Amino acid sequence: MECYHKGSAFLKAVELARSAFPAEVVKLEEGWGDHLVQQKQLDAAINHYIEARCSIKAIEAAIGTRQWKKAIYILDLQDRPTAAKYYPKIAQHYVALQDYQMAEELYVKGDRMKDAIEMYTQAGRWEQAHKLASKCMRPEDVSMLYITQAQEMEQQGKYKEAERLYITVDEPDLAITMYKKCKMYEEMIRLVAKYHKDLLSDTHLHLGKVKCFVSGQLGHIFEPKSL
Repeated sequence: MECYHKGSAFLKAVELARSAFPAEVVKLEEGWGDHLVQQKQLDAAINHYIEARCSIKAIEAAIGTRQWKKAIYILDLQDRPTAAKYYPKIAQHYVALQDYQMAEELYVKGDRMKDAIEMYTQAGRWEQAHKLASKCMRPEDVSMLYITQAQEMEQQGKYKEAERLYITVDEPDLAITMYKKCKMYEEMIRLVAKYHKDLLSDTHLHLGKVKCFVSGQLGHIFEPKSL
């Protein structure tokens, strides 16, 4: 059997071990798997690692050959601490495929809920992100998360996205302030009309004064010089 092993004749070594040295089978199966990995045959190595009960090696070989479903199957048989770090790696594959539901399930299994929330946010799926965040975070933490992300969107000039985030956590005033700061008055009026109807007249009056002031300033700047 040792000669078979040294000569990488693993099939004969395993067959002999099964009949004469059953305790050696697991060790031989792992060695067979290692040999196949060295030969860049990760796909073939997976089942030998499973036979050897080397779950981590089997998972890594499955991920290395992009056999995602097989990797998930093996992971689901492991204890949570062992499996947790691998689920997010596979989730990234499903994010790339825009299979967000599958990616969410994997992130949750890997205790990476925030990654799932960020995934939905980046994909513009605000409702799913908020639903998930509400399950695992305190309301004030959800609000802070969304407000921080909205401010990042503002800095990138993504005002509509920022508005959606503010509205999702019931902060329309922050969206109104954003539009006021950017002098996007039509958008500002739209939100005031929706969320603060009682202030709509005052807002129009204020904007009227602003426009008159700006017109006056421009008129002064371009006023012909007296001879």
